[in-house]
Amino acid sequence: MKSSKLYSYLLIFAKKILIAFYTSKVTARIKYTFDFVFSELMVANYRLTDNIEEFNYFEGAKIVYDRQPFENYPFIHAEQILFSNDINEIDVKTAKDGAAHLIFAHKNKSSLLQFDPFAAIFYLISRYEEYQLHKLDSHQRYHYTNSIAYKENFLHLPMVEIWAEILENKIKTLFPDEKIDHKDFKFIPTIDVDLAFEHINKGFARTTGGLLKCLFKADFSGFKEKILVIWRLKKDPYDSFDYIIDLRKQYNLNMVFFFLMASHGEFDKSSFIYNKRFRETIRHVGDYAEVGIHPSYYSSDEQELITEEKHLLEHVIHSKITKSRQHFLRMEIPTTYQSLIENDICCDFTMGYASITGFRAGTCHPFKFYDLECDAVTPLVVYPLSVMDATLIDYMKLDNTSAIEEVTRIAGLIKKYRGVFIPLWHNSSLSNEGIWKNRRHLLAEVVKIGVENQ
Repeated sequence: MKSSKLYSYLLIFAKKILIAFYTSKVTARIKYTFDFVFSELMVANYRLTDNIEEFNYFEGAKIVYDRQPFENYPFIHAEQILFSNDINEIDVKTAKDGAAHLIFAHKNKSSLLQFDPFAAIFYLISRYEEYQLHKLDSHQRYHYTNSIAYKENFLHLPMVEIWAEILENKIKTLFPDEKIDHKDFKFIPTIDVDLAFEHINKGFARTTGGLLKCLFKADFSGFKEKILVIWRLKKDPYDSFDYIIDLRKQYNLNMVFFFLMASHGEFDKSSFIYNKRFRETIRHVGDYAEVGIHPSYYSSDEQELITEEKHLLEHVIHSKITKSRQHFLRMEIPTTYQSLIENDICCDFTMGYASITGFRAGTCHPFKFYDLECDAVTPLVVYPLSVMDATLIDYMKLDNTSAIEEVTRIAGLIKKYRGVFIPLWHNSSLSNEGIWKNRRHLLAEVVKIGVENQ
């Protein structure tokens, strides 16, 4: 009989499956979300099926995830968002469960949970809300005040991981013999190189203009410093690469540097990209750390800029570039990510806010970008950014002690939920100039915090 063959087949594989889920329709959104939950947030083999016979025959932990309960199986109420392929305005119901903020809350008494954790997780990591009409900041970026995380006061928390923990605890209560594993905490410090050198390698016109500007303002100390650096009698203030590399060596870090390869413009104050010393610096850094592209300010709207800048950097290091972070964290979903995919970028590190710390996608785990316009998962892996040097000092106006306390808080949360801690620093932040005066040590403190949590 067909059913007996199915039963035999399932017996062969049942030992490899921790838990089976039944749903009336296995959509691309459901598969994507379950894969993320049970491969990143938890490590557990699962089976997702819309075949009732197969589900009934499975010998092991079983849960129904659907709009309505099925027989007497444990049941989690499913919201419509994962069964749809549209992008609509959604009235997201919210609630509180102790310290946890819930979205996609409901009142189905038969459900194990009074919210849909899979819908909630999908809503945040797909950045569904960024497809809606929203307010932009002065750089035409999605403003954090639009987000449900800000409005419901959980932007400072990795709420996706907290929801997954609620789900995991419920599974463990129902099926105490089933074991769920987790990935380990990771620390990946990253450096954005917007401008490799402050006074040199800018070309004759920009260098001369800078000197004349100092004279015009009667800034004789600034003029003197520029001359000393140009004549190589003093090190350029932004040339902190050996210091950063020494930190990498000391702690054996996996580190990524993102280089801006744009032509000089209003928001792209890059080094002269054809200068020999600049290129030697990139190759020197590439001997000790990964090198990624830092696509320029307007590249979020113009795919050809990403293509040109990526090719320039690849020509310098004689290797393929697969990692990126947008300059000014300026991106538009989904167009910027679609452009990165077209340019064979496989990992992007832009997912964060410039003006506030926290978890833009609600998570501290990497996730594949889900393109809602195509209703399909993509190969691009998004690495969430939770803290940046300029956010702490320039936007939030924190002193050194408060800045380190905030980094410690964020790293502690990411450690607790076994995520990936990715701080963003700039080589220019080590210059000991302007707002960075007496702040050079902050990077070493951040690295120490990350290492101590490993």
